[in-house]
Amino acid sequence: MAVSARERRDGDLEARQRESVRRMAAEAVAHRREVQARALSRGRDVRVAALARLAARVEEWQDQVMRMARDADLDMVRVGLDRWEMETTLVEFVRERRLRKFS
Repeated sequence: MAVSARERRDGDLEARQRESVRRMAAEAVAHRREVQARALSRGRDVRVAALARLAARVEEWQDQVMRMARDADLDMVRVGLDRWEMETTLVEFVRERRLRKFS
């Protein structure tokens, strides 16, 4: 079966996006290790500040992943650690997705 030029471009775009996400995840892991090393050597005040910076970077990274997913026409949902809030968010996400699918 022949692959069209558009399908090839779409596949290349998806591969580049997957690689970009992998690279950002690796950077986040490396940054986390750096923060942990600094925190162990400098004490609690530095840990709190470093974790606050890390939280900001993680949020930026998540926003970037969400934009990339939207650009690739993928549905994504961001959930937190609270179980009940997560379940509510997921139910709302599925409900909205089904409404779009059947509209």
